[in-house]
Amino acid sequence: MEDKEIVFEYSSKNKNFSYLQDKCMEEMTELMKAIFKARERGYDHSEEIEQEFADVQLMLDQLRYCYDVKTSGDFSRRVKVYTHAKCARLWSIWHDKILENK
Repeated sequence: MEDKEIVFEYSSKNKNFSYLQDKCMEEMTELMKAIFKARERGYDHSEEIEQEFADVQLMLDQLRYCYDVKTSGDFSRRVKVYTHAKCARLWSIWHDKILENK
């Protein structure tokens, strides 16, 4: 088991699931604030965005782990299906726009 999984296992056993959900929302809010702050200052990105992005990614990974524990792994399988469908739809939209601009 890799280190991250050990942390996730601990979190799923010792933290209230609603606490993890709340913490994820808090981290996403901090990421949004960092993005707004960078845009106000005219930056494309900042170290603060990178740090907040890492926090959000870890919280999302923890939640995914917990949802998989609750659903015997079905959660991640369904997310992959939805992700594939959304990427295909985005590609279709972008592809059409690219062709229109030629």
